[in-house]
Amino acid sequence: MTPAPALPSSAGPLAPARVRPDRFLVGAVVVATLLRLPGLLATPGSDEAGFLLVARSWSPSADSLYGPYWVDRPPVLLAAYRWSDALVPDLLPVLGPRLLALVLSAGLVVAVHRLAARVAGRDPARVATVVAVALLSDPDLSGWTAKGEVLGTPLVAVSWLLLVRALDTGSARAALLAGVCATTAAGCKQSLVGGLVLGAVLLVASFLGARVAPARVLAVAGRWALGAALPVLAVLAWIAVSPATVAAGWYQVVGFRADASAVLAASDSRAPVERAHDLARLFVTCGMAPLLVLAVAGARRWWSRWPALSLALLVTTGVDLAGVVVSGSFWHAYLVPLVPDVALLAGLVASAAPPWRSLARAVAALCVVAALPAYAGFARDRLVDPTPTGPWQVGVAIADAAGRDDTVVSLYGSAELVEASGLRSPYPHLWSLPIRTLDPDLAGLRAVLAGPDAPTWVVGVLPLSSWHIDADHRLREVLLQHYRLATPPCGPLVWVRADVVRPALRLEC
Repeated sequence: MTPAPALPSSAGPLAPARVRPDRFLVGAVVVATLLRLPGLLATPGSDEAGFLLVARSWSPSADSLYGPYWVDRPPVLLAAYRWSDALVPDLLPVLGPRLLALVLSAGLVVAVHRLAARVAGRDPARVATVVAVALLSDPDLSGWTAKGEVLGTPLVAVSWLLLVRALDTGSARAALLAGVCATTAAGCKQSLVGGLVLGAVLLVASFLGARVAPARVLAVAGRWALGAALPVLAVLAWIAVSPATVAAGWYQVVGFRADASAVLAASDSRAPVERAHDLARLFVTCGMAPLLVLAVAGARRWWSRWPALSLALLVTTGVDLAGVVVSGSFWHAYLVPLVPDVALLAGLVASAAPPWRSLARAVAALCVVAALPAYAGFARDRLVDPTPTGPWQVGVAIADAAGRDDTVVSLYGSAELVEASGLRSPYPHLWSLPIRTLDPDLAGLRAVLAGPDAPTWVVGVLPLSSWHIDADHRLREVLLQHYRLATPPCGPLVWVRADVVRPALRLEC
């Protein structure tokens, strides 16, 4: 008779259970990553190029966090650009920051999937993941770039996942990291407060509810608050040992926004209104608006899965929407912070009974369908015919014609032109809004153009009279006195300083 096999001794250590990877999640991450690859070939936009210029020349002073160039973004974003650019070979423009964005976006997909699986179940998590991948891959949302929204939004989603895990397990480390991620996200873009908002609402609602023991909630809240404070303390410590000052840093990161908003509100330009209409259209056609309407209409069907988290998610979505509305500029990338909100709401609706489940899946499929035409054109332009953008092309032409110590100023923005030229700009402002806010009569710009550090090249990508900023024509007079036109057959107005001789620019018209 064959003896029965012995049972394993309970005293000995058990072999660790083998955890099989979620094949759907792995596939989703691979797809999301592959879909971002054509974006690596695209020439940088003004934001990416400007951040890179600021990061590479970072040298804080008493009146500026960053030195020669001025930007109203927190140090975390510029540090991410500086370090990623230094660590990655300069094979393509902005390659380091875009690779960092690629990795972080994969992290967003993972965080959305796991959080949706925890709250709604496996199948609804797949719906949430599909929505996240589709929205991140839609080129109209600028998710392929390395803008602050794209770098910071994944940290928001990761902070949510870590906080939920901390409430589930009582993990002090998860709670601490959740707070760190939430504040670090705001360090990439000031409006990325979703991690802080959801965390605060979820903790308060959990303490008042009966799902999690109050003692655990308090312990997690303490660790979370400590983690949220750490990035702020780190920045303050850096300012303390650098030439920068807290007052200048506060205005640059926080105070400037109020002044800039007043400038935008007082402007009679039609451009923000047109961008607002375009953004509203994109909000609908990409699938975000239908999913939000579906989630709110069917809230009673999924609310009970975790009332505290449901409340926190809806409040956070409302705050993120308000951030888009009050921004005043209405760029497409402003919708990126809504990606994890909408994806998780889609997963929650998909966890409800029919017909809500079927509707959620149908709208998720529409998100994919809506992204396909835009992505196909985007990929074709980058892989088949990767023609640089206008300002970048002009910058490359200037680089070919420039002398060794030449400098350049691109009027009213277009930092990508400065980056492509490889030249230094003696004027500190690389974006139009800081110019309109901090140098509204262009006295600083005129002083640079007529001074001892006058740039060799001046490029008018935008008309001199934009926003009526040169209504008195004093900037035009300075250009006529100190520069001569060297405009190529096509492209923007280009001036060369009158005391130098440079070859004509060659542009492919």
